[in-house]
Amino acid sequence: MTRPLTFKMFLMVCVAMLAAVLTFWGTKLIGETVVQKVYLTQESIQQRLTEKVDSFRQYVADHQVSSTNVKEIGWWNRAHITVQMTVYGLYTTVNSSANGAELMLNDNGILIRSEDMIDGSVSFPVNFQDGIFTVEMFDHSRGMLEIGVNVGALLLAALVFLIMIIIYNQHVTRLIKTLSRQVQLVSQGDLECKIAPMSRDEIGQLALDVDAMRLSIIDKLEREKAAFQANTQLITAISHDVRTPLTALMGYLEILSDETLSSEERQAYLTICKNNAQRLKGLTDELFGFFLVFGKPTPDQVLEEFDAVTLLEQILLEHEMNLNQHHFEILSHESGDFAGKLKVDLGHLRRIFDNLFSNILKYADPSQPVSLEKRAEHDVVHIIIQNGIPAQSNRVESNRIGLQTCQKLVEAMGGTFRQTRTANTFSAEVILPLIRESGDNSTE
Repeated sequence: MTRPLTFKMFLMVCVAMLAAVLTFWGTKLIGETVVQKVYLTQESIQQRLTEKVDSFRQYVADHQVSSTNVKEIGWWNRAHITVQMTVYGLYTTVNSSANGAELMLNDNGILIRSEDMIDGSVSFPVNFQDGIFTVEMFDHSRGMLEIGVNVGALLLAALVFLIMIIIYNQHVTRLIKTLSRQVQLVSQGDLECKIAPMSRDEIGQLALDVDAMRLSIIDKLEREKAAFQANTQLITAISHDVRTPLTALMGYLEILSDETLSSEERQAYLTICKNNAQRLKGLTDELFGFFLVFGKPTPDQVLEEFDAVTLLEQILLEHEMNLNQHHFEILSHESGDFAGKLKVDLGHLRRIFDNLFSNILKYADPSQPVSLEKRAEHDVVHIIIQNGIPAQSNRVESNRIGLQTCQKLVEAMGGTFRQTRTANTFSAEVILPLIRESGDNSTE
């Protein structure tokens, strides 16, 4: 079953999105588990708070910071962005975070913190320049780690999605490049390079179409080659057939120029010249018929339906009578049920049998009988004509053109033409489709 590329691309996007979602949640789960088990243990939190407390005490001592010095406290907090502090002075409170510090009065009862207190907190005394005061410190690095895990999981999911789409595009590109190389080989003349479809989509269908075109080119070249060979054989045959009567005609015309010939000799030579001229005319008629038929892919014809029994009797009987007049013995055989119709071009069918029986008169051995067999089998009719060939003959066989014409005309009517030649016999078989009427049964 062929699947369009758009459907495959949509399916691939869905699969890539599913893989990206699974990657995101899997990475997030793993990251949160690692953070929980490694970074957010009680020992880790306590250790980080202790380090930051020591750092802040050292900073206050080094810079002689007072409990109301908002600027200095803010600078230290900006360097420790995961920490939020509240300094409880004598009459004031300093709220500090990564955004800076803010001084407020104690007696108004208001404390403002820019972050929620999470993960852990610790209260400790600090020796400020103006006295010892309590500092409350909170570590909110957990939220930042969760944001980092989420961002990392999102980036990894996007990377998985992108990689899967790129892999699919590379697969499609590889198919196109393979098809392109195969087409290039065919265009360079390697017509034996079979183009096989590698996918069931538009690319695979394109490969099938290109391979069909390749086969069509091969068939066309073979037909052109066969046509060239046929034309070569035709020219050879015509040259051979025309040479003998033409040479004889020229020779006898040269003899007729001799004024010493008697009237009887001159008349005999003129008769011979006339016969050779008739032979030349017959050859040109056959050649004209050949080009009339073979000059077109399909001969022009008018197909009509005729009763098989009546049609064959009319056409064959007149030829049988003609052979009898020329002292040929006819052995006629008939078998099968001929009930039905033949759909033929009457003029072409007459031309076929005219050629076949004309060849018998010209080239058959009169001392041997001519066999004429009519046989109906299933839905076809066979007409087989067989004659003997003289053991020695001075005549030149010129029936090749006529036989090729017969084959072309029979095939144009949906039939088959066969010819068989041995040392002593020649047979021609015309096979035509028989249209059975409803209720008719063919003879097996």
